[in-house]
Amino acid sequence: MKKALLITSLSFLMVFNALAQDADRKNFSAELNFNFNSGVTINLDQQYPNHPSALTGVKFRYKLNEHLFLRFAMSWNYSYTITELANTFDTAIITGSKTVKSISLSTLPGIEWHFPVSHKISPYVGAELGFGWANTRTTYVNSSNGTSFNKNYDLDETVKGSSFDADLLLGADYFPVPNCYIGCEIGYVNQLYHGLPYRINKSYQENPTTILSASEPIPGVNNFYSNFGVTNGLHIGIFF
Repeated sequence: MKKALLITSLSFLMVFNALAQDADRKNFSAELNFNFNSGVTINLDQQYPNHPSALTGVKFRYKLNEHLFLRFAMSWNYSYTITELANTFDTAIITGSKTVKSISLSTLPGIEWHFPVSHKISPYVGAELGFGWANTRTTYVNSSNGTSFNKNYDLDETVKGSSFDADLLLGADYFPVPNCYIGCEIGYVNQLYHGLPYRINKSYQENPTTILSASEPIPGVNNFYSNFGVTNGLHIGIFF
């Protein structure tokens, strides 16, 4: 994976350098999107827990005229965390370990309207629709709920759902050279989330000689929220 990442980076730099020599701005662009949240590192192969990837998506643009652009983005988020529980009140479990694996994928078509104040700076406003899917699996292993029984408590649940977004966007691009740019983007996100029904599978030792198992059905939950914050975050791209 490290070799593949190095080859991809060098190829991107070679294309970046070649296009930088062309003074005419092209119509198509491709970019990488990054979000550097707390505790996030660039770790594409996810070999180590508690370090989700900072590379969160790609975006493509097509220039219709000087101001109007079509865009299509694909975003993802993956995290893998392991927590050793001790004297917490997390679902009444106070010992053992908790593992959470989460992945989400989205496609986001949209439009942008640019206000090029100079050849190097291009602020813009925009709008996009999003269609997403998310999966989060939580497991507790060798846990205890702090009572005299219910030792060696194991729990496994996987929550799945789909989402629909309608977002308003505000961003800016800076062109250090004619066809290569860096920028940032924030937005007002409106999301409707539809949770699918799922089951919680659990087993525990009720007493020294009895181990019980259960599978509990859980109905899906629908949520709607609005939030102002980072959308595509920091991005770097090229026109070609």
